[in-house]
Amino acid sequence: MSMKIDHSQLSTYQQCPEKYCLSYEKQLTRADDQVNMPMLGGKAIHAGIASHAKKQSVPDAIKAVLGQPQAGERLYTLPNLIKAVREYADYMSLNFPGAEMLQTEKLHEMDLGDGITFEVKKDAVMRWNGGVYPVEIKTTARSAGLDQTFWKRWEYDEQVAAQIASCIKEYEECAGLILVGIRLAYRQRAYRGEPAGFHVEVSHQEYNRTSEQLVDWMVNVRGWVKKLAEDKRSATWGRHKSLCGWCDFDDLCKTCGDGEVMRTLYKQHDAYKYLKE
Repeated sequence: MSMKIDHSQLSTYQQCPEKYCLSYEKQLTRADDQVNMPMLGGKAIHAGIASHAKKQSVPDAIKAVLGQPQAGERLYTLPNLIKAVREYADYMSLNFPGAEMLQTEKLHEMDLGDGITFEVKKDAVMRWNGGVYPVEIKTTARSAGLDQTFWKRWEYDEQVAAQIASCIKEYEECAGLILVGIRLAYRQRAYRGEPAGFHVEVSHQEYNRTSEQLVDWMVNVRGWVKKLAEDKRSATWGRHKSLCGWCDFDDLCKTCGDGEVMRTLYKQHDAYKYLKE
């Protein structure tokens, strides 16, 4: 067995093997797919942050991802996203003074054994206070803000283990993962003394994994990839129907993969483009 895989692909398979097949094997997406502004805005912020680290034009980087302004959009606009990047930069300078940025948006491949290559794309890696830290940036517009619920979901997330393992493979050390949350909000009216309009909240938490937890993560990944490889070999993909109502492939699965539905409602695209950007 020989296979390349990353966290996004594996988590999709864990959610629903059929969704993985349609997403990554057949590389389908909805033909009528509208612009996903939260996703596009998050990509634009990541591009702006990477350009800031390289001392390049932040507005140009954001515009290249954002494209033409969307009519009626108030949250994910060019001025707002430029402000979000500046708020992030100010926050990092204040909380990690003297940090040296070692890399941004770099794809790293790890050999996990059994023919498995695990790909990890780190938003950034920095050296600070005598240690090396991968930095993961998460954008959100959730109304609850960056509360305890937001941070708790990452305590057991496998992406954290992947980032830390990748950092150790590259630098032979890792002091922990710095996860930075950037919350965007637009208020129609003043609230608790704060003015109406666009607001940015930036905060961070540090996560780590023991050597035993990293070994456990690698064993778990190998187990899941073996199941995926067997599904691929046999061309039989299970379905987790409890999630169908929230899945873009619901129409296709309801019709048992009807060819006319596939041709009418879906189109092919490069499902691996995000790894190349």
